[in-house]
Amino acid sequence: AGVALRLADGRLFGGFLIESCAYNPTLPPLQVAVVNAIAQGALRSLDDINEIALVELARAKVSFARATYFSNKRVYVMHAFRA
Repeated sequence: AGVALRLADGRLFGGFLIESCAYNPTLPPLQVAVVNAIAQGALRSLDDINEIALVELARAKVSFARATYFSNKRVYVMHAFRA
């Protein structure tokens, strides 16, 4: 799964699932994208996020659609199919 954030200034930042076999330290795509934007000095407030896009495999065993919800933010969920 992967997430793209579009900030108020138009810049895009991405994140993807970082999985751990212990499960607890697993980082969901949205969290990784937010940390990426913060680490690059672009995101000072969550209010700067205009849109969120989540892409994940259709019929995947785990879905991040519910975990990628922000109130009053546009969230686009796209499902990819394996060939």
